[in-house]
Amino acid sequence: MFTNMNNHRMAYRPAQFAPEIAAAENACPDFDLEDMQTHLEQLQAQVADCELIRDLTTDRAERDLFKRFSEHFRVLATEVERAIAERTSTQPRRGDWS
Repeated sequence: MFTNMNNHRMAYRPAQFAPEIAAAENACPDFDLEDMQTHLEQLQAQVADCELIRDLTTDRAERDLFKRFSEHFRVLATEVERAIAERTSTQPRRGDWS
């Protein structure tokens, strides 16, 4: 079911992808907060699923693979949370006319 991922290993470095993340955020300034929240919930569900599979599998290679998957989805979820927080802090609130 799972292929050997050794040839595709890549260390995730958040600083390395910071320009791409910033470019993506600026490319979609009208991205709806509800869509972002939905995406965040999907990522959190993927983290939970990967952690469950990681805990239930008996094969060490699969356990390591799903550990990496869950770590990757957790980083993505953190970035989406940060983007939501950033977006909500810069939006004017209703009744705030100053």
